[in-house]
Formats: sequence, structure tokens, C-alpha cells
Amino acid sequence: MPDPEGSVLVAVINSPTDLTRVRDEGWYRIPVARAPKPLASDYLALYLTAAFGEERWAVRHYAEVYRYQVMERAELLPSQPDHPRARELYYCLRLGPLQLLERPVPSRSWKRVTFIRTSMDRLLVASDLRGLRATVGSADSRSRTSPPEPGGGEHQWSPEEWRGVYA
Repeated sequence: MPDPEGSVLVAVINSPTDLTRVRDEGWYRIPVARAPKPLASDYLALYLTAAFGEERWAVRHYAEVYRYQVMERAELLPSQPDHPRARELYYCLRLGPLQLLERPVPSRSWKRVTFIRTSMDRLLVASDLRGLRATVGSADSRSRTSPPEPGGGEHQWSPEEWRGVYA
């Protein structure tokens, strides 16, 4: 059972291949240059885009975040060494098992989503994506100092360490 007070980052999954990677390999990537601030969360929830047919435009899955790493894209996706962003840095969120929400959270009006910060209790009861937004001043919306720009190489943080260093 997830911690109802746990923080959640809702992120976009653009392709079934990426969802399969999250499910089978237990990780999700975010370009450092486009990462939300703050990044640290207890859970990652996944918003499915138009590529998912009938399941599109909804949050349907979540996973616990075990740790964070900073790696080059080429390290994460070695089968794509010539990709234009192969040398760019990415946060790699190492995840626990992918869980299916009992009740998906659809987007009745928003279709373009990047990142949403919320809490697990909101995620579990929301009937629409708009219900996930944290209110100003709530515990879900408190800000943390952004992590320093990574200097290359692999760095690892557990969510607890991340909060301790960047709180």
C-alpha cells in the first residue's frame, strides 16, 4: 500500500516502448536540462499520451522511486550511440515495480502535460488531472533547492539522501 502522504511526480510516457522499459527494466529518464524543480519524489506516476490509443490522456500507473542517478543518454540507451542527444545528461529514476491505479486519472481538458507535482492521496482520489494540482502553501507544493548541475559521471541518490542534501 503506498504512503498516502508520499510526494508524487506525474511525468509523461510518449511511447509504448518507454512504458515497457519502465515495467521491465525499472527505470525512467528525464533530461537534466528539462527536469522539473524540485525533482525529488517518493513516487513517479505516468501520464499516457495519444500513442496509447484508448488508454491515452490519463494517469494509469505509478511506481516507488528507489534512487536517482545522473548518466549520459548513451549509457541509458546503448543501442542508440549516434542519437543527437547521446552525450546529454539525464536523470535516471530507478523504480520499484510498476503498479496499476485502481481508478485511472483522465485528462478531461488538458492533453499536453509535462510534469505535475502532487501527493499520493490526491492521486488515489482524483477524478480528473486538474484534481492533482497542489495548492499554494500546501505540503505538496513546498519547494526544495534544485540540485547542482551534474558534472558528468554517475551519481546516485536515494530519495532520502536527495532530500537531506537538497532540502
